[in-house]
Amino acid sequence: MLAVRESTGTPVAIRYLPPRPAAAPGFGSEARRIAAIDAPGLVRLEEFAESPQGAALVSELVNGISLERLIRAEGRLAAEAALTVLKATLLALGAAHRAGVVHGAVGPGDVLVAGDGSSKLAGLGVGAWPGAPGAAPDGYRAPELWRGERPDTATDLF
Repeated sequence: MLAVRESTGTPVAIRYLPPRPAAAPGFGSEARRIAAIDAPGLVRLEEFAESPQGAALVSELVNGISLERLIRAEGRLAAEAALTVLKATLLALGAAHRAGVVHGAVGPGDVLVAGDGSSKLAGLGVGAWPGAPGAAPDGYRAPELWRGERPDTATDLF
């Protein structure tokens, strides 16, 4: 969902998540780690809010489309463009992993490509949220996810 932050007039993206099961640990500490990551290839998390009805992630708005939609519309990327997107994604994952955060559901729908060719990785932390939309698509799902295990850094590189 697109919105404008009233206090600053800045456009933001809001992603609503379902309620966590009672036994699941809270996401607040991970959200704070995600918000502290400063990496140019990573969509910046600005705020996290949780209630019994669910949760919301408020992040910077990236003016672009997902890599998934781009490939569907334009076909295969040229080698140089693909390497540029891959490099930005790997650098973003590296920054997240150094902060102790795993994406858990990396797929082309999580890579946002701007008109200038730059890209950013979105959805950090959502893959570990039970029942969250945007879990790794079947074609991109690491073996440990098929077995119902928790994602780790190797999952992100699969």
